[in-house]
Amino acid sequence: LAVLRILCEAQDWVFARFWIADDVRGVLRVAAHWSLPGMEPPEPPEGLARLVLHKGEGLAGHVWASGEPLWVPDLRAEPRVVQKGLVQSDVVASASLLPVVSGGQVFGVLALRARGARVPDGRQQASVQAICQQLGQFARTKLGERRVQRLHRVSSVLSDINSLIVRATDRDELFAEACRIAVETGRFRKAWIGMLSHTPWRLQAIMAAVSDVPLSAEALLSIREAMQSQIQGGGVRLEQLLEHGQPIFENDIAASDWPGVRERALSAGSRSLAILPLVVERQTVGLVVLHSLEVGFFDDEECQLLLELAGNLAFAMEHLQRAEQINRLAYYDVLTGQANGMLFRERLAQHL
Repeated sequence: LAVLRILCEAQDWVFARFWIADDVRGVLRVAAHWSLPGMEPPEPPEGLARLVLHKGEGLAGHVWASGEPLWVPDLRAEPRVVQKGLVQSDVVASASLLPVVSGGQVFGVLALRARGARVPDGRQQASVQAICQQLGQFARTKLGERRVQRLHRVSSVLSDINSLIVRATDRDELFAEACRIAVETGRFRKAWIGMLSHTPWRLQAIMAAVSDVPLSAEALLSIREAMQSQIQGGGVRLEQLLEHGQPIFENDIAASDWPGVRERALSAGSRSLAILPLVVERQTVGLVVLHSLEVGFFDDEECQLLLELAGNLAFAMEHLQRAEQINRLAYYDVLTGQANGMLFRERLAQHL
C-alpha cells in the first residue's frame, strides 16, 4: 500500500490498484489499492474481497493475458472497462496498466488512473516498470514462502495424525483428536468428520473442531443438518463423492456456484474447503471436511497429502472396527448375543 501511495503522489496519479493472479482459479484478485482523499472509486456491490477478473476480462484481465502494458488516453471511450463506476461520463480520465512479471511469469497487474487526458511519458513508464519488476520479485518470493509454509503445516498434520492412529483406542477418540490436530497444527478454520449410512445416504453423528470457539451440541447438529441437506439435494459433485469416492476441492468459495454451501461457509469466515471421502472396502463410509481461511489453499501437493491423510484415517477406522468385532466375539455368543463363560469368569475374578 505504501508503494502505491508513493507512486501516485510522485507521478500525480489519483488512484492505483494492484491485482494479483490466482492461477489456481484462473482469476485476478485485488491485493491492494490506494486513492487520493475524495477520489475513492465506488466499491462494487460484491465487495473488493470478492471482485475477480478472468483472463481477457476488463483492462487488467487483458494485460494479464497479453503480458504487455496498456495505455488508455480516455477511459470513457474504452469498451473493455467492466467497472463502469470507475468512469464518470463528464470527466476525462486516463489510465496506465502494466504487467507485474518475474521469471517470465505474470504475477499480477498494476493499474493507475489520472485526472484528465495524459500522453505516455517514457521516463515515468520506465520508473513504473522498474517498480513492477520489484513487485514481481516480491510477489514470487512471498507466494513461494506461503506455499512452503502450507506444505509444512499439512505435512505436520499428516505426521501427527499418523502418530494418533497408533495410540487411538476407539473411533470417537480418533476423530475428535484428528479434528483438533487439523485446526491447531494445520491452522484450518474448521475441521469435522462424519460417518455415513447408505440406502439412502445419511450423515450420522460427527466430530468437529473450530479455530476460535468450542462447538456446542447445537452447532454440531447444525453442521450435520446443513450437510445432510446438501446430500439430499444431490448434484454431480456430491454423487461422485458418495458413489465413487471422488474428493471435492473448492479453492474459491466466493466464486463458487454451489448453492447453500457458499453463503454458509463465507459467513463462517472460510474461503476454501476440501471434502475427502473415507473409503473402506470400496465404499464411502464417512467424510472429512476441512475449511481454510486462504483462497487457493489446496494445490496439487496439498491435495495429495490430504488424500493420504484420509486414506490413513479410513484404514485406522477399519482396524478399530475389526478389533471391536473380535473383542465382542471373544465375550459374547454369536447366535444369542448373550455374554459367554469367558466374560462371566473375568467378571467373577474381578469381584473375588
